[in-house]
Amino acid sequence: MWPFKHTLQIKGMNVSPETIQVMTTFIKSVESRDPYTAGHAWRVSRYVVGLVKRLNWSSSQLVEAELGGLMHDLGKIKIPDHILKKPDKLSPEEYATIKEHSSIGAEIIRVSPSLSRLIPYLEAHHERFDGKGYPNGLVGEQIPLAGRLVAVADTFDAMTSTRPYRQALPAAIGLEELKRCQGTQFDPAVVALFLQAWEEGDFRNTVLFSGPGSPLLECAICGPIIEIPDFVENNQTASVQCPSCGGLYEMAYVDGQWTIHVSDLGAVKY
Repeated sequence: MWPFKHTLQIKGMNVSPETIQVMTTFIKSVESRDPYTAGHAWRVSRYVVGLVKRLNWSSSQLVEAELGGLMHDLGKIKIPDHILKKPDKLSPEEYATIKEHSSIGAEIIRVSPSLSRLIPYLEAHHERFDGKGYPNGLVGEQIPLAGRLVAVADTFDAMTSTRPYRQALPAAIGLEELKRCQGTQFDPAVVALFLQAWEEGDFRNTVLFSGPGSPLLECAICGPIIEIPDFVENNQTASVQCPSCGGLYEMAYVDGQWTIHVSDLGAVKY
């Protein structure tokens, strides 16, 4: 999933491929406990990277954002299954427990100096612009920008993903909800950036329900989380890898239709 051959140098970070592998293993462990969140960390990471590119951050900061988005829910690894996988509304006590995941995640990586720059992505992504969020009740620009970015990306993906208690909402409704919550739940500037990126097609292959012209492809294990390669032309084939489990697939684009070959299972058309 992370094709880095050398240690990453990211403005004070010194992250080895082994450390990244451990962190991604933790994320996969969280998502494997709840099939409804398969691919969530990856999609949030892609949204965050898309936003950061529009802020003209450096290449090292882009990698930092990618890792931070991927690991934003790391703290859920310590949330009990009966709460994490509960199909109906949480009790006040259960909700209080699940709210702890942002602080837990921050504490997990706080012990590693090489990962300390990622703490705001984990700790601050449930802060609200109006100060009614958690864990610290920060207001406005007191919230680290990393947290404000993940807050928008995380909420949009939650709305447009199927959960045990509801079907996924159409992307259009998710976008309207982001607009409605500008200045209360979300930083208006970050919402504006997300909407601009959406209008210009940056996220067309990331959202689960982006329309029949640009769907995500189905991994046999993880669900619809494989991005369509941008470079593929008619009658061309390509190899793609699932960003969650690492599974390899052969794809072909023929006469305006995708075909993905899954091992010996034959072909599935999109």
